[in-house]
Amino acid sequence: MFRVWVADRATGKESHITVEADDKHDAMTKVQDGNTLVADAVEVSEPASTPNDRLAVVIDGARRVLGRFGVDPSPTEIAGRASELLQQFEAVPSANDLAWAVLTDMGIRARSHGDLKDVFDAQARFLATEGRDHRDAQRRSYENELKHLAGSGVDRVEILANDGCAECARQNGERWAVQDALAQMPLPCSGCTNTGVYGSPHGFCRCCYVAVFDD
Repeated sequence: MFRVWVADRATGKESHITVEADDKHDAMTKVQDGNTLVADAVEVSEPASTPNDRLAVVIDGARRVLGRFGVDPSPTEIAGRASELLQQFEAVPSANDLAWAVLTDMGIRARSHGDLKDVFDAQARFLATEGRDHRDAQRRSYENELKHLAGSGVDRVEILANDGCAECARQNGERWAVQDALAQMPLPCSGCTNTGVYGSPHGFCRCCYVAVFDD
């Protein structure tokens, strides 16, 4: 466990967060986001004394992990899932394992293509930060985006490369019929080399679709 001292960028208010981490750098990385300034001082905290104490720390860490991807589960939902994992494996889960379980549950419950797009996008970004292969989750996110657009009456889309890699740039401005895009899945770009996003070892495509309403 590490105690990371942080300050809110907007207010300057200082506080500390206790996280599970392998080392100081890992701890500081886990709490870093756009609204937080991370101080240099990080100290090892005392281990939580009971499983419930440790579980509370894990829940806080998982909420911060999910927050990086725009996911904000209810306190009841995340606490319930944490308790289930504790009972299932007879051990306190890690914050990342709990975060992934919550994302998986969200995917099972999602009913609309718009919701599925967002869930698979969060899963893809989570996997990328873990150094795992995110490409299938990202493909499903793009697929559900196209289905959502089709259900909204959009017939054609255009690809925007968003300052991506050279491979992605080759597709910039291409226009596709939605049904053709679903059949051929030009996104995520199969040759994407943008490995800087989330530290992924695989190319993390940053291209997007925009609806086309006229020629």
